[in-house]
Amino acid sequence: MLYVELLRRGARFMLTPDVGYVAVERSNSLTARHRTADLAALRHAERALLAELPSSSPAAASLRRRVADTAAKHALRAFLDAKREGGLSAGLRWLAPRPAAWWAVVGGVARDKVAAARSALTVPPGDTGPRLLLTADL
Repeated sequence: MLYVELLRRGARFMLTPDVGYVAVERSNSLTARHRTADLAALRHAERALLAELPSSSPAAASLRRRVADTAAKHALRAFLDAKREGGLSAGLRWLAPRPAAWWAVVGGVARDKVAAARSALTVPPGDTGPRLLLTADL
């Protein structure tokens, strides 16, 4: 949001072939653990920025994808909040009148279940499993 706001106010950035910043979203990072209210505020800010851009611009196309991604994260978080507070039926009652959120929620829940299953199959900490040792003769 900072970079977009700076650009909107006339800032100029120079792109170089060298990587200066890489963002990695981990499941335990602050970025990946936004509260529902945080995601709602971010979605609102992104939509406000999008409204100020010419709709046919490449920047608008990129920001529309970003808005959709934030909306999907918000929908999943809101569904999970409702489910946590009132059980699966409460989550489904939240989801039912929001057909645009269905794929985001189903996909997000499936992704979480697959990740949990994979982590259950990983080698426990301290056990490195089989190792291949290479000699200097190679």
